[in-house]
Amino acid sequence: MILPSILVSAWAGTALGFTVTALVTTRRLHAHARRAQAAVTAWPKLALVRPCEGLDASLADTLRSSLHARYDGPRAIFFCVPSAHDPAFAVAAQVRDELVAAGGDVQLVVTELGQAANRKAAQLAVVERRLPDDAGILVVADSDVLLQDDSLPSLVGALVADPEAGASSAPPI
Repeated sequence: MILPSILVSAWAGTALGFTVTALVTTRRLHAHARRAQAAVTAWPKLALVRPCEGLDASLADTLRSSLHARYDGPRAIFFCVPSAHDPAFAVAAQVRDELVAAGGDVQLVVTELGQAANRKAAQLAVVERRLPDDAGILVVADSDVLLQDDSLPSLVGALVADPEAGASSAPPI
């Protein structure tokens, strides 16, 4: 009886230790990201790529956030779909038209994928080949990600603040 309670206590203590460490680390990273954002004086150009396939209930809203999420630098937005027959195509085309009318630089790229093993990677490869040389920083956000006002500044701020950084990422939560 004593051994199981010792094991449970040890497990609970370990879990608590991991949780506290994760919280402290996350707070430090968040504070560092805020400082990095504040230090940026000129935001670089972005190429924001949104790979789409299939139809999500919130697809139009998440794609609209590509333009409406705050970012103080220029951005070019690329919605990519595997074919004109994909259910995401009609939604992406409608949102593209709305955002272009609102002044956005938005393109819809039909990637014409075959039976690629990794369809998202294949879509990204097609779009990457079509980007201009001066596209700026490449940002990829899945089609189900609703970009918030701090999403793009946090990701780009981390890159701008550290000249040694080659990538920045955020968990989709």
